[in-house]
Amino acid sequence: MLAKVPVRRRDGKSSFAGLLSYVIKDATAIAHSSEVLSPDTAPAEMEQVASFSRAKDPVYHYVLSWRETEIPTDDEAFDSVKETLTALRMHDNQWVADVNRNTKNVHDHVAVNRVDPKTYRAVSIFRDWVALDRACREIEVKQGWMHDNGPHRVDTGADG
Repeated sequence: MLAKVPVRRRDGKSSFAGLLSYVIKDATAIAHSSEVLSPDTAPAEMEQVASFSRAKDPVYHYVLSWRETEIPTDDEAFDSVKETLTALRMHDNQWVADVNRNTKNVHDHVAVNRVDPKTYRAVSIFRDWVALDRACREIEVKQGWMHDNGPHRVDTGADG
């Protein structure tokens, strides 16, 4: 399982509406945080919360992707989303995630508002790829998937 954070727009024109329309376009299943009412109203709700912050770019997007031979259930895919959000310290933030089965690899797109809806402070994404990679290795162990390459590796001890 791999996590990828797409390159962020440098022009500062990221939008929740644009990201969420892309995220849910080919979705076979959709989930969202309790902090949003529905995926349809999520862009407006996320913009509202972000407006109370000084964050320059509160829009955050990442992708979780499984190997071709690994077909997670929707529940396993959304559990993985929740675990990675916890690793990023964004589990209490507004988010919408989907499961896509339109390519060889099952994958999730996750759209997150970096601004915490209670404190209105943006979560730092410094070294986010390290936190995501570690979470992926932990999810692989938990779900019994093969281990992918990355900065973290899994070693099996003598006791299994």
